[in-house]
Formats: sequence, C-alpha cells, structure tokens
Amino acid sequence: MKKVRFTFSLLITISLITTLNISIKNLPAFGSLLNPTTGFWQNAEDEKFYLPEALVLENLKDNVEVFFDDKRIPHIFAENEYDLYYVQGYIIASLRLWQMEFQVLAAQGRISEILGNDEKYINFDKNQRRLGLTYGARNKLNAVENDKLSNDLLGAYTEGVNAYITQLKDKGLPIEYKLMGYKPELWSNEKTMLVIMNMSKILGNTGNDIENSNFVAKYGKELFDKIYQTDLKIEPVIPTPHNGWKNEIADTLAEVVNEGIAFIKNTSTIKLAKVQEKPVYHVGSNNWAVSGSKTKSGYPLLSNDPHLAFSLPSVWIEMHLVGPQSNAYGVTFPGAPGITIGFNEKIGWGMTNSGRDVKDFYTVEYKDTTKELYHYQNQWVKSEFKYEEIKIKGAPSVFDTVIYTKFGPVAYTDFQTQNGKKDIAIQWMPHRGSKEYLMFYKLNNAQNFEQYKEATKHFESPAQNMVFACIDGDIALRNQGKFPINKKEQSLFLQTSNEGKVWDKFIPFEENPMQHNPKRGFVASANQESTDSSYPYYYTGWFEHYRNRVVNNELEKISEATVEDMKALQMNNFNLIAFEALPLMLAYIDNSDFDFDHQDIFNALKKWDCYNNKESKESIYFEVFFQKYKKLLWDEFGDGLVTPNIIQTLTLLEDSVVHEFIDNKTTEKIETQKDLIVQAFNYSVESYSKGAIKTWGKFNEVTFAHIAKLDAFARKVEAGGNNHVVNATRATFGPSWRMILDFDGGKINGIGVFPGGESGNPGSKFYDNFVDDWATEKYHRLENNGNKAFYEKAIFNKVLFIGK
Repeated sequence: MKKVRFTFSLLITISLITTLNISIKNLPAFGSLLNPTTGFWQNAEDEKFYLPEALVLENLKDNVEVFFDDKRIPHIFAENEYDLYYVQGYIIASLRLWQMEFQVLAAQGRISEILGNDEKYINFDKNQRRLGLTYGARNKLNAVENDKLSNDLLGAYTEGVNAYITQLKDKGLPIEYKLMGYKPELWSNEKTMLVIMNMSKILGNTGNDIENSNFVAKYGKELFDKIYQTDLKIEPVIPTPHNGWKNEIADTLAEVVNEGIAFIKNTSTIKLAKVQEKPVYHVGSNNWAVSGSKTKSGYPLLSNDPHLAFSLPSVWIEMHLVGPQSNAYGVTFPGAPGITIGFNEKIGWGMTNSGRDVKDFYTVEYKDTTKELYHYQNQWVKSEFKYEEIKIKGAPSVFDTVIYTKFGPVAYTDFQTQNGKKDIAIQWMPHRGSKEYLMFYKLNNAQNFEQYKEATKHFESPAQNMVFACIDGDIALRNQGKFPINKKEQSLFLQTSNEGKVWDKFIPFEENPMQHNPKRGFVASANQESTDSSYPYYYTGWFEHYRNRVVNNELEKISEATVEDMKALQMNNFNLIAFEALPLMLAYIDNSDFDFDHQDIFNALKKWDCYNNKESKESIYFEVFFQKYKKLLWDEFGDGLVTPNIIQTLTLLEDSVVHEFIDNKTTEKIETQKDLIVQAFNYSVESYSKGAIKTWGKFNEVTFAHIAKLDAFARKVEAGGNNHVVNATRATFGPSWRMILDFDGGKINGIGVFPGGESGNPGSKFYDNFVDDWATEKYHRLENNGNKAFYEKAIFNKVLFIGK
C-alpha cells in the first residue's frame, strides 16, 4: 500500500513540478526516471529494511554492530572511536545523503548547478559566496587540520560517508537526485565545516548596523535612542552574582577603554540603503535544568527544545553512539559527527541561541575606481580579489568577483550614499578558524561539570547558551562563544574601513557569563539577554523578552517537579505579550456604540485567558489586532530600516510616549495612538467576520516543507503555540527537537521527539512518522542502553559492519 501511495504521489509531482514553489528546470528524460530498475520505484520502501545484514568495509579496524529499532533509530556499537565515527558517517549518508549534500551546495553557492538558469538561484549563489561561507569553512578546516584529534574525528566520519557513496548504485539514489538529474559528489572534511557555517548563518547572523545608521541619518541620534531602547534588560540568562562581576573584568576593560572604532562622525552622509538579500530568521530555543532541591525525585531534570525552521527531511537525525569512551544518545545534524544535543551515562546537555551580535559592517574607502587599494588605519592596503564561477545547469556560467579585506569579504556592493556608491565589508566571528566539533566530541565523553566546562572552551560560534546537568546533582548554564570587546557605537552602527580595526581583544573565557548550582535551584534560557546591566562588557543582538519570563516564573513556583511538569512547560501556550498589551490597547477603545460583532470580540478579548491553544478564537482576534497595530505604527519603515522590537514597542505604548511615527504623514489628519488602535481593532473584527478560518490551530497551521519545495513531499498539521510563547510553534518554524532528561536515581532516562523521521526518503514509512506524535504532544523513550544484549532481544534490524 505504501508503494502505491508513493507512486501516485510521484506521478502527481512529475506532472505538476513546473508549478511548484521552486520550479525545477532541465529534468531528466522521463524514460530514465520511470525505468523500473533504476527509476523512482526503487525508492519505495515498506517496513522491511534496505541495508544488507552484513557489509565488509575496507577501512574498518574492527567489527561494528548497528541495531535499528522499530523507529529506525540506529544504535551503533564500536570497539574504537575511528570505527564509531566512520560508521556514523556511513549510516547518516544511508539515511540522509541528498539532504547532506543539498545543504552544503547551498552554503557553497552552487544551487544554480542543479536547479537551473533562474535569476533567484543565481542571486542566492552570489550572496552565499559574498557572505563567505566557504571562506569561513576553510578557515575552520585549517584549525581542524592543526589538531590531530579533531582531524582524525572528521576524517573517520568523511571516510564513512564516502564508503556509502562509492557503493551506491543508480537505483539506490535518493529520489531528489533522480528528479533533478544529478549524482552525489564525494564528501570531505570541508563539507562538514560548511554544515556548521550553514547553522552560523541561521543562528549567528544578527546585526542591524546598516539599518541603525540609516535611521540616524534620516531621523537623528536622539530619536534613535528614544525609539530603540537598548537598556531593557529583562530576566537575563545569568543574573548578577551576589558579589557582583569579578574585579578582573574591570582590568581587562581598562586595556581597551581608549581603543575601538569611533561612531561615524557625520552620520548625515549615510543615505537610506537597502541591505541586499539580508536574511531574517525567527529562530529561538528554550532550555532549563532544575536541581534536585526542586524535583520530586531529588535528582535534576533537564529540558531543551531548539526552535528552527521546519522541514522535511528534518533538520535533526536521532542516534545512539556506543564506543570505548562514551555511550551518547541524542540528535545531530546530517553531515556532522557525534551527538549535538543529548546525554550519556553521566551528563546531559542542550543549547539555545544566545542572540549576541558578532558581526560588524564597514564602508570600504578605496583609493580609486580599480578598488585595488583601500583605506585602513591611515594606510592604503591591498585588496584581495577572488573570482567566482557560478555554474548554471543548462546555461553558460556567470562570473562574479568578491573582494576580501582585512575584515572579511565585501558582502554588499554599490550601496548608494550621499557621497556616492559604497561597498560594505563584514567582520564576522564564524569566518575565524575554530574547532566547534571538538566540543561535541568532548561533551559526548564528559563525566562531570569540570569536563563540561572544559569542552565548551572549543566552541566559538554561533554563540549559544549551553545547559548542563549531571547525575552528581550539578546543574549549570554557560553563555559560550568568542566575543570581541566592542564599544557601543561599534556594535550598533556602520563604520568606515579607515576607522575600523580587525578584532584583536576578546572577552576572556572565564568572564563569559555562567551559573553553576545557583541558590534559586534552576538555570534557564530562552534567548533573552545574557546578563543584566551590571555586566561591564557591552553587547547587542536579537533577544526574546517573553518566553523566558514565563519559563522563569513557572520554575520559581515549582517545588516538586516531575517529567510531566517539564512536558507541560515545553507545551505552555501562555501569551505574555497579549497579557501585557491587551489592557493597554483596549483602554483606548470606546465600546459604547459597538454593533454585535465588535462588542462580541471586545468582550472575548477582555475575558481571554491569553493562551494560544488550538481551539482558541481569541488568539486570532489578538494576533490580527496586534500585528495590524504594529504595521500602522511603523508604516514609515520601509527598505533599509528595521522596526523596533515588541518590547520596545510596548514600552513606548505603556509610557504613552508621543513620537512622530504615530502620525501617518501621507494623510492630512494627525493620527493619535487611539486612532491607530481603534483602526487595528476594527480591522481585526472585519477580518475574522469575513474569514473562513475560525480556530487558532487552523490559523497557525504548520507546514513541514520539503527542503527543495517539492510539495508532494511536505506535510501540514494544525498547532497551538506562537513564536513568543514557550511552545514557540508557528507556521514554518518552532520546536525542532523536544528533549527531557530525568536523572532519577543516578541514571539518565530520556524522552524526546522531533517533527520528521529518520529517513530522508519520501517513499519510506520513516520519513515523517514522528510528525503526528510531535503534533499531539507525544514523546518516545530515548533508549541508551549500553548493553548490546538488550538490542539483540528487542530489535527490528541489525547490520554487521565487518572490518578487514
């Protein structure tokens, strides 16, 4: 039956493929695609496993046993670490090869090679290359190659991936290769580095320097400080220590107090300019650990749910790795060795995005139109030119030139200013050589707090809040990354290449914020600011101001926490924005002359409990009401500007601050705050009365899109939540992996779920078998039994990898 459904789906896909979101040009001849021995029929699977019971692999040192459970989760048992990571690479490639390669091709700026001659693909490829993802990957690879342990780890993984690719026959190619008419390349260590560069683009790409400078140029610094309040430090990740931050920090700051780069002295020269293809991501995460003093068992509980873009295949793959030094279970990115988020027999760990800004922007001052020399620190410095060939399927190549400066690549070209067109270079922490995967290796093997702390030293970007718990009872949270010591103006505004300076002073590792066994009995992060205003180093970034307060409030109240309590908190739909905004907004509305529809919705909002549950109608009322109000308020913000965030907006509303953006300059009437709110409320009533969607679950319908936008391979489900509630589920992003670890009795028991499945094959039962569980708030047991006999008795499939 599964094969019939899959075949029917593929025929629909082929017939409609040119009308999908990404129209794939230059398809292979249907004769080869429909070939019964090599075509798409070979990709249909039932529950019968497709790998042989035994495989002989040249480079293995010893035999490796892999047990696949009834969810197709692999449990890998190896006698040495080389074999462990070699077979992990092989297994991940067997499950997710196309996804692995597609994300790397995207990072390299090579999408046009497989999708064809389309301007949006070519522009995407140009932007990826100008952002310097390959440049950063090669710098990281250089650091890895100078560290034997890191190099050996990645080398083993790469050899395993290639062992799978080299034995792969045409009939076994993932369906996407057949649809798009190309074949996989061999893997490399550099491609693994590109996986982390891909995540750095998503999680470490904060920076509104250009937009901030545009605002100052148009409206002035005084209004900027009024509108973009940056001292709203609410519920920091790491509260101020009882005795304040260490005195040594002041000594470090003294070294740089007179250094740094001055704010552009004449901001009026900056004319409004649109940032070219600057991505906007709405990603976040929650994590927390509760000490035994606040749990029913007397042992810690740890929870993590990273929020990423939803996709099929899923961004994660679930695995269990048992080697001579570790027994690690959790999830990892396809293309990455080890376990990224998970636990072993002693410790558990998780991550949230810290949101810290680690990117600076510079207008490049060239000596002349050749751009061969640019001004840096009062000297003329030679530019480096890198010529890029963008190959295009079915068309001649397109060529581009990327200029590299001391800061990094020129990401944006020909920005129009009042002084003429300018190029803008970026200095970005992910471009620097680092060994992030060494941290995961060490975490997989860590046994206690000190080893967890030592492991985090190797992680520089993207900056993360790393939660920890141990069977010994320790809990901790560390804000980890490598952060340049910048003055406020450096972090907020566009600088010139002459005034700029390559980062050479960084916040010391010991002075990154960290909590270890705090008196309050828990640690928690949900993308809020890392510290309060007493922290002496300045930083900026993208921060969440609502989810974290709900999490902290719930954890403060709890006294005998259980796993069920952690589940309830992960699924919490309380909308703190609505709770704080509605009284302020409804106070402006006079309901004395309302008709039935207006009065009904007004009354409903006043009585609403502010939970974004699936069956709620009020959630739609508020969402449309609030979003329309923000749009009316900031309607003058067009290209080249970024609107104030929600907490800044509500602070202005609460303080009844009158500022010039309330009035719409295109109309004769001078609007007041009341005018905007009444107009937004009326819009909400009219929208709901006329709309067909009547429940929040339907309004908030989640799409798990195929990575290449092949609609036949996508899924949709109704969902509660919202992006600023703890259950941060929204139409295209949200909790990508829910994990709860219970340390009861000194043994870690884990449960978890991700919205997808282990297989990347749309014709497999295991492609999306977890989606319904995820949507209905079900978890499965994370079984990390280190005894092979356990799996011998209760296993679905077994593969023996035989070493020569």
